[in-house]
Amino acid sequence: MHVSRLVSVCLVLMSDLLLAQQRRVDTQAPLLTELVAPLDAPRLYPGAPALLKVKAAWAAPGCTLRAGSTVSGEVVAVEKRSRANKQSSVTIVFDRADCNGELSSPFAFNVFAVIGIPAPDRDAVVDSGGLFGGKAARPVSGLGVSQPAPPAYNPNLDMTTKARSSSAVSGYISPGQVVGIDHLTLTVGTGAEAGSVLSSDARNVRLERATELVLMPRRSSAAPATSANAASTSAAAESRVTSKEAAAPAPKPPLPEPPDETDLCAANCSLIADSRLAPSTQAAAAELSMTQFGYAPHERREFTAFSHESALLYLDRSNLLFLFDPHQLRHRSGAQPRPTATRTVRAVLIDPSSPKITRVLDWRVLGEGQYAWPAGPGRVLVHVGRQLCLYGPGLQLLHAVTLPETLDWVVPSPSGEYFLTGSIRERHSAKIHDQLLAVGTVEPEEDLDVQLYNRDLQRIASTASTSTPLRPALTDAGELHVSLVKAHRWRITEARWNGSEHEVATIVSQCTPRLATPLTGYIFVVGCTPAPTLHWFRVLRMDGHVVLKERGSSQEMGQAADGASDGSVAVRTVRAATSMQEGAAFHKGDLREQQISVYRLSDGHPLLQTVSHDVSLSEQSFALAPDGSQVAVLGGKGVLLFPLPVSAQAAASAQGTPALP
Repeated sequence: MHVSRLVSVCLVLMSDLLLAQQRRVDTQAPLLTELVAPLDAPRLYPGAPALLKVKAAWAAPGCTLRAGSTVSGEVVAVEKRSRANKQSSVTIVFDRADCNGELSSPFAFNVFAVIGIPAPDRDAVVDSGGLFGGKAARPVSGLGVSQPAPPAYNPNLDMTTKARSSSAVSGYISPGQVVGIDHLTLTVGTGAEAGSVLSSDARNVRLERATELVLMPRRSSAAPATSANAASTSAAAESRVTSKEAAAPAPKPPLPEPPDETDLCAANCSLIADSRLAPSTQAAAAELSMTQFGYAPHERREFTAFSHESALLYLDRSNLLFLFDPHQLRHRSGAQPRPTATRTVRAVLIDPSSPKITRVLDWRVLGEGQYAWPAGPGRVLVHVGRQLCLYGPGLQLLHAVTLPETLDWVVPSPSGEYFLTGSIRERHSAKIHDQLLAVGTVEPEEDLDVQLYNRDLQRIASTASTSTPLRPALTDAGELHVSLVKAHRWRITEARWNGSEHEVATIVSQCTPRLATPLTGYIFVVGCTPAPTLHWFRVLRMDGHVVLKERGSSQEMGQAADGASDGSVAVRTVRAATSMQEGAAFHKGDLREQQISVYRLSDGHPLLQTVSHDVSLSEQSFALAPDGSQVAVLGGKGVLLFPLPVSAQAAASAQGTPALP
C-alpha cells in the first residue's frame, strides 16, 4: 500500500476521532477547522487576516459553534527565510468566532495541532469534488426524499496495522502535533500575544488551503504558565479586541425605504405609440415602442452572464408583462454583510391584440438578480421589496409572504402549482465576507433556508441547505437532481413529493448540465462536449426520450427555453463572433446574433425561426404566449411580436370544442 494512502487513512481516522470528541460539551474538546485560504510566509505580514471554517458543531462554556461558521484571527509575526536566515516562522492568533449565533464575537483560541493534506494517490479514484457538491450538484430541497448517511468507519475492517499504531488514532492528541507536513513544527501559545508559532528550518512556512487546524480555547490550550502570565495574556488579547472594536466605524443606519409599489396609471392608460412593422425583421408583425415609458437598454458595460435588467412574461394571450429598469436613483445600504441595492422596476401590462397599455406600476426590488417568474395561467410571481407577491389578471395582488432573509432564488413548477425558494442566512460579518470574497473571487458559501409553497403561497415544507451556484429545477411531481456517475456521465433523477425516486436519463457532458422545465412533462437540458467545446441543448420527455436536440457550436451561448400549453417550445440561442467559454467576460460588441426558434414537440417541426443582429443582453428577453399563438422578443426600442401558426389544440380551445388526440 502506498505511503500516501496510509497517511490518508491516518488523517481520516484522526478527523473522525476529533469529530467524536467535539460532541461533548467540555472545555477540553478540540475544535476541528480548515483553512479557507493558504498561508504562505513570503506573502504574509503582521496584521494579515487568517480565516478558518468550522468542520463540525462544537460547544464549550461561553461559545457554541455550528458547522460552517467562521473563526478569524490574524498573523502577529512573520519570519521569512533568506540567505542569511534559514529559519521561517509564522505566529497566528485566533480571537474571534461566530459564537452562539453572534457573528465575529470575541473568543480566543490557540492552534493546538495541524493536520496536512496528503499527496493524491494516483491509484485511488475518488470524486472528492462530488462528495461536497463541487462536481456533482447536491439536492437542495430535501423535501420528501431522505438521503442515506455515509457509512461509518469500522475499525475491524481496517487493514492498515501501521495506521492503528499512530498516535493520531490512539485517543490522545498532543500539543504541537503535526501530521502530514514535513519540516514543520508547532509550539502552542509561546509566540507574540500568546499565539502559536509555526516554524520550519528547511523552507518557508506554507499551509495549503483546506489544511486542518485543531484549536483549543485559549485558557485550556496554552502551554503551562503561571497564573500571572495567563492573566496578562488574557488581558492583552482582550485589549487588542477592544481597540479594534473602538477603531471600527459605527455602521450607518439604513435609509428609509420608499413604498414598494406605485400605481402610475390604470385602465387603458394610452395607445402604444409607433406601432409598426419592424424594418429589421421581416417576420415580426409589429414593434411596440416603450421609449415613452422610459425604456432605454444600458448594455455598454462588461458582462459575465446575461442580466435581469428587462424581462418579458405572458400572463395569458391578452396580457403581456414588460418589465424594465428605468435606471432611477438606487438606495444602497452597507450595514449588511451583503450590501443590497434597492432599485425601481417599471411594469407595463400590454394587451398585444389592441395594442393598448392596461396598467403601469413601479415596483421597488432588492438586488440585481431575477425578480419575476411565471406562476401559471394568468399569474406572475414578483419579488417586491422584502415580499414575494403573487399577482393575477390586471396585476391585482392575490397573495404575499414576507421573506425574513435575503432571497437567493425562486423556482416555480411548470404549471405554477409549487414554488421553491432559497433564502440566504449570512454566516459571516461584513468584514469577513469581504475577506472571503477577495480570497476566493466568488461568493462565499452561506447557509440556505429552503421553503416549498403551494399555488396560493402557503408554505407546506421547509429544510436547510448550503448555497451553491447551481439552481434546482422543479417538475409538477417533485424536484430534479443531476449527479455525477463517472467521468462526464451525469444521471438525471426526479425526487418526487411522495418520497419515491424516478430515474429520467443518463447524459454525457463535459460541464455540469443545466436543467429547466419550461412546460409540464419536458426537461430542457444544456450541456457541452470536450475539445472542441460545443454547447448543445436537448429537450427530454420524463421517460428520457429525446424529442429535440441541437449539437451547437463553440460560439453559442445563453441557450434558454419557454413553453406553451399547446405543446410548443421557444428556444433562444446567442452566437458570439468567436468561441466563448462559460463565465468569460464579454461585451455586446462580442455577440454576433441571436436566434429565436419555435418547435412543435409532438414531431419536432419548426414553427418559426428568426435571427436578429440586435442581441438583447437580458436573460428573460423572449416569451411564448401560453396558447402558442405568438412569441414576444425584446428589441432595442421595445417589444417585437411574431405570429405563429395556430395549433389544432389552440383552435379547438378557442372554439370551445375538444381537440383531436
